[in-house]
Amino acid sequence: MSNTGNSLSKFEEMLKTNTVFYFDSSDFITISHHYIDQANFSLADKAIKMGLDQHPNNIDLMLLNSELLIFNSKYKEAYKILNFVEEIDPENKTIELEDAIFYGKSGGQPGDEGEIIADGQKIKVNETIKAEESIKNILENLNGLRKNQKIIARINWDKRYKYMRMHSALHLMCASISLGVTGGQIGYDKSRLDFNDPDKEIIKEELQEKINALMKEDHKITYEYIDSKILESQPQLVRTMSVKPPKIDGKLRF
Repeated sequence: MSNTGNSLSKFEEMLKTNTVFYFDSSDFITISHHYIDQANFSLADKAIKMGLDQHPNNIDLMLLNSELLIFNSKYKEAYKILNFVEEIDPENKTIELEDAIFYGKSGGQPGDEGEIIADGQKIKVNETIKAEESIKNILENLNGLRKNQKIIARINWDKRYKYMRMHSALHLMCASISLGVTGGQIGYDKSRLDFNDPDKEIIKEELQEKINALMKEDHKITYEYIDSKILESQPQLVRTMSVKPPKIDGKLRF
């Protein structure tokens, strides 16, 4: 019998007899992958959880746990991603990650908060800012972090989701007012849009009725990327008067 077969037999015997055996972290990873490949997600979940009980700081097991949670649509619990520290600024307590999963404060939108997990320690991400062409995470402390270090990055999903809902609410407001947008700000408790309304056309009570009607229709929220050249023939797609949406490889997200 192969080493994998031995580990599986030992693991399943442990479940049947309700006893606890010690496994190396690599064994738990192999067992978990086996059950995932077999689409037996219940046993994969048990293997991962037992693995984390015995090896609570193992990053590969943490990542497997996140992948399984995402597969089961448990996004709040799963919102953490394996990453690497690319740059460190000790003076300002900031780092840059290889893959910037945190949104940097810009364009009226708050930056993400959260935490990173490195060598078993959790470090709070107090704020994320956009600086020129980079995204910088402002940390509570640096506690021995080093460049190219393997870490887990986890966004504060409650705040991120609240900002997403606020953002969607502002889109509903914008769709209900046929005036140019001059500014705006998303916040956790309240948000705002500024309109070019010199003639005071906006009537709050009527606006509230329009937005409530749209919400009752329960539209599905989707997005798509379009060629930026479309704006030349349909400039009305962009409602902001002074700020244009960012281009990514010649495309815009709507």
